[in-house]
Amino acid sequence: MKIKPLKDNILLEVLKQETESAIVLVDKFDDETAIIGKILEVGEATTLKVGDKVLFKKHLFDEILFKNMKEPYLLGKEEAVTAVIHD
Repeated sequence: MKIKPLKDNILLEVLKQETESAIVLVDKFDDETAIIGKILEVGEATTLKVGDKVLFKKHLFDEILFKNMKEPYLLGKEEAVTAVIHD
């Protein structure tokens, strides 16, 4: 199933965070913690691009989980993104 966000909405997935020593950080976050995600789809009124890595507040997004998925996608407004990450 394909999801196309409308207007200024974005669809993203949460990225697992690893340290330089390859330790995976546990994704237990409170509502105010900004986390890293990758943009999968964007609405026509956004300035972000598919593939951008971003910092965002998870509580401002809706979780979307289909039967065949292990991890949910997140759908929300572009304004919930606090920063774009450049590697």
